[in-house]
Amino acid sequence: MKKLFLTISTLTFIFIAFTLLSCGETTCDHEFGEWETVVEASCSKKGQEKRTCSYGHTETRSIAKEPHAFYTGETIKGAASGVAGKEKVYCECGYSTTRRSSVNLEYKFLSTNGTYAVVGIGECKDANIVIPSTYNGKPVTEIGQRAFRKCDSIHSIVIPYSIGANPAFLKSVM
Repeated sequence: MKKLFLTISTLTFIFIAFTLLSCGETTCDHEFGEWETVVEASCSKKGQEKRTCSYGHTETRSIAKEPHAFYTGETIKGAASGVAGKEKVYCECGYSTTRRSSVNLEYKFLSTNGTYAVVGIGECKDANIVIPSTYNGKPVTEIGQRAFRKCDSIHSIVIPYSIGANPAFLKSVM
């Protein structure tokens, strides 16, 4: 009886030890669940994700910061035909900087309200488009439908407050 108890105790100990050791960082052979976001990333902070294996072991990893989402706040120097303007751009996190507005975009004067609309890429070669808030001394208030369609080289577009935007609108110009 003592021998049986000793054998069962030894096997139980081996089983428990194996179970505890089998979930080490490099030897875990059970399946992990999907990554879950614990802290959302933003332009001002990294985020964090975690996942858990079938034995309760948790892994975490960092999520990279998001890029700043700039919008044009004020004109420092107005853009004109063939001449770049200078715009102060802001992000919701409070970060601001100045950027040169894109040169040689295609504009159309809107006589109904005395403003301009960006209607195409024109001869602009910028990958990061900065639409000025004014052009030839008048506000830029619109982006024409499909103005940037088939412009695969564009990485980002900074839109001035004078235009405003929503995601559905942005899809219509690309």
